[in-house]
Amino acid sequence: TYSAAISALGNCEQWQSSLLVLEAMQSKAILPDRIAYNAVITACDRAAQWHFALAMHNLMQVKALAPDRITYNATISASEKGGQWGLAFHLLHVGGSASIER
Repeated sequence: TYSAAISALGNCEQWQSSLLVLEAMQSKAILPDRIAYNAVITACDRAAQWHFALAMHNLMQVKALAPDRITYNATISASEKGGQWGLAFHLLHVGGSASIER
């Protein structure tokens, strides 16, 4: 599946390629689900690309996909790795007060 491909790319530190796979899904009219977005966010986290992780986190919400614990954990981790402590704390607060799916 696309999500598995995105995860494999993330494991190989190919975060840019994971973004391209997500884009390819959309160009083929395949709607990425929460799993696909989480895989991209996790790939961005592993590469300390906090700005892309945050962009994907926000895009999920625009696409009416509620972030879950994986989403928040990976975005917070990417923010921390990028030295964005204020953002990490904000996400922790928002994620802690939101109704998050497990």
